[in-house]
Amino acid sequence: MGTARKILGSTLSQLIGKFLVGLLSIIVIKLLTNYLSQEQYGDYNFIYDFLAVFGIMADLGLYTVAVREMSKDESRIPVLLGNILTIRTMVAILVMLLAIGGGFLLPIISPEHAKDRVPIGIAIASITVLLALLNGTLTSVLQVRYRMAQSAIALVAGKIISIAYIAYIVVIALTRDPQTGFYHVIGAGIIGNIAMLATTSWYTRRLTEIRYRFDWTLIRGVFIKALPYGLALILSTIYFRLNTILLFNLKGSQEVAFYSVGMRLVESLLIISLYFMNSVLPILTKSIESRDNRHGRIIQNAFEFLAIMGFGVVSGGCVLAYPIVAVISEPKYLSRISEGIYGSDIGLQILLFALMFSFINTLFSFILIAVNQQKKLLVINIGAIFINLVINMLIIPKYGFRGAAATSVVAECYILMATFLASRRYLAYRIHFTNLFKIIGASLVMAGVVYAARDPSFALMQNKNILLLIPLGGLLYAIFLWLTGVITSEKLGTLLKKEQPEVINIEKN
Repeated sequence: MGTARKILGSTLSQLIGKFLVGLLSIIVIKLLTNYLSQEQYGDYNFIYDFLAVFGIMADLGLYTVAVREMSKDESRIPVLLGNILTIRTMVAILVMLLAIGGGFLLPIISPEHAKDRVPIGIAIASITVLLALLNGTLTSVLQVRYRMAQSAIALVAGKIISIAYIAYIVVIALTRDPQTGFYHVIGAGIIGNIAMLATTSWYTRRLTEIRYRFDWTLIRGVFIKALPYGLALILSTIYFRLNTILLFNLKGSQEVAFYSVGMRLVESLLIISLYFMNSVLPILTKSIESRDNRHGRIIQNAFEFLAIMGFGVVSGGCVLAYPIVAVISEPKYLSRISEGIYGSDIGLQILLFALMFSFINTLFSFILIAVNQQKKLLVINIGAIFINLVINMLIIPKYGFRGAAATSVVAECYILMATFLASRRYLAYRIHFTNLFKIIGASLVMAGVVYAARDPSFALMQNKNILLLIPLGGLLYAIFLWLTGVITSEKLGTLLKKEQPEVINIEKN
């Protein structure tokens, strides 16, 4: 199978899996926003954002480095996997214990809080994070062997089991006791992740041996390679989660709840760029290592794919933000502008612009990883944290979650510019922008058509018109990209060939 089809297949497998998980996550949002109070839902999201910082500390960038090292020499996969599994397990246990301790030291400033809800919730959810980290280690093998369809199966299976337990608690077992149910819906993540880890382990064992190993020289070498990127990821996660943490402490759980409805959707979409670039990373690394001069073509095609996704999502999403939030949550989360009330739909519209910039800067971050310049991401992410902290401290007290969302846009713009300039310093390549303007034009035309159809379709379907408008928007966008020549039959045809030496080529330049 050619590299183009491998990358396409790996990415599509992950996207399909994530799409299914996204649909299930929407059900979770609907269940929890209806079942929990706004304060409880804010606490629920704060717990996972708080643990995300510790989770990425335990990750240490080992997943990405593992994929890169395994791609260089697949014969070393069993040895690399065993030693990385040892590092990650030891570090993960230590870091989760620190997270639990930190949870009990958190200052609870809002008088509405049950003071034990957040720290106990952190203790329960830390087990979920630990299981996810172990699953990620095994998934690196599936990534290198282009078997991410199997990873997607494990992910979806775990999510189905998790949501089934949440539904049982919300609908049957503890319908009238959300105080107790709060801990059960957090514990649902443990049940789901056990199933996910078991499924991933089964698939991975068919490809390689899984057992703990301890080779100090190898562990030290991998750790040194991973540490710069791991620190960059920690800083990136702090920056990404800082909004929630500051909102929690400056404005309380209710503002976190408004912010989190949109943010959960954005996070589900953000993973598209990470999945895609994780699929591109092995072939990009090999191209750079072999000096075959294909890296420029790979980068150009990746840029155009991410731009298509980014501008399509932001254009359509901004037009449909209100009905989307109406369908996935409850009326209490919607804006009532005439009354001066801003809801999660406004936050979603703002965050979609941050998502668009994040999509594209993922490419430049991965270029730095491919050329072994992860340490440059450290400096960039320190700058992002500083920008995020300063602006948030100034505007959150007045604008709340809207200010936090706007800060994300500014920070993502900075990261985009910084990673682009840094990557160009260490690797010679050019980005051609001809197709970018076509993509922007196609996305705006698509958004205009969807906007024109929104009110007439609302009269027939109410806010469920998104079930019609989202597919319609996607179809129109694809047609406009075809008509403008960004996507061509020739390029689609190359994906059907059994042997295809190039990566996905969206457009001739």
